[in-house]
Amino acid sequence: MDTQAIGVAAGIVSVAVAALGLLLTWYRREEKQEHKSGYRRDQRALSKRMRVQLSVAAAVGIIALTFGGVIFTFKAGTTGKVYSVPSPLTATQYRDRLGRICSDAYRKAGQIDATGPRKTVFGLEVTNEQDEVGLVRRLIPPTELKTTHANMIALWDRRISLLSSIYTRWAQLSIDEQLSGIAKAEQLVAELAKIFRLLRVPECVM
Repeated sequence: MDTQAIGVAAGIVSVAVAALGLLLTWYRREEKQEHKSGYRRDQRALSKRMRVQLSVAAAVGIIALTFGGVIFTFKAGTTGKVYSVPSPLTATQYRDRLGRICSDAYRKAGQIDATGPRKTVFGLEVTNEQDEVGLVRRLIPPTELKTTHANMIALWDRRISLLSSIYTRWAQLSIDEQLSGIAKAEQLVAELAKIFRLLRVPECVM
């Protein structure tokens, strides 16, 4: 839930509680005044009936307004979240963030290299690239880079899909099939490198 909406709702409820407290105080004061006065029995009965009716009506009104206000607050908060569209990055911001994502991924890949046998490392590399593309996918490029951004992700997804297939079937593949699959993955790397150079993000060139 939105923190601001919760705060507003809590404020509305607090005001309602205070209003109900004032209403109760007024009712009790009027009750005491009636007992002190010299009204006849039928007058006291009528006065009390009116007080009860007024008090109940006021309490119902306060509760209804409170409930409506809380509902409206949360609906407004939710609507604001659904329809708020993040602003696109500038070209400089986009390149900077993309470069940082790639640099972080390469640093992780360097830590992976000596962690185990080839098959295990290969699987970790696939996971690393999946995480990397996931972060890249969240970037909102400027209008002039939208097509390039979409093409880059599409190519990268193809590479990850191919690498995942090779990894899961590694033991069943012949050496020729393994080499062929890796060669195709490298071809996709070359295509991605062209896009990274076009974007002027050398950190991402594999």
